[in-house]
Amino acid sequence: MKQLILRSTLLLGLLALVTFAVRAVRAETAWQSRVDPAALRATDDGQTAEFLVVLNSQANLSGVGRGADQTDRGRHVYETLAAHAARTQAPLRAWLDGRGATYRAYWVTNLIWVRGDRDLLRALAERGDVAQIYANIWQRVGLPSAAQPADPR
Repeated sequence: MKQLILRSTLLLGLLALVTFAVRAVRAETAWQSRVDPAALRATDDGQTAEFLVVLNSQANLSGVGRGADQTDRGRHVYETLAAHAARTQAPLRAWLDGRGATYRAYWVTNLIWVRGDRDLLRALAERGDVAQIYANIWQRVGLPSAAQPADPR
């Protein structure tokens, strides 16, 4: 009977240890699921990078401009987007200010451009108001020249 109790106690202890380890690994990597792999690569080895932090809350424009002219609809869209961004970004902007981070807020899509390192990237990804973080990669796009009209397809 004592051996059964000892074995049960050891088994329960082992299960608790394994459960704790699995939860620790999940917590360690959960934040990475919100981050673009390119942003992770860009912040390797202590490098700083630019990334776009998209907030969970996006403005609802479903009722915009019914029965209004184009100017009124445009004004309403602008006011709705700008007010929503100002309200929902305020806590994150205060948090970034407290860390001395370089950032720029945008209202068309509720996001904030941030320059920072891996620690800042991780702290942002762990926030509940952040939906996704994307790398802000500079790319050169070849545009058609005036002498070469674009393919109509």
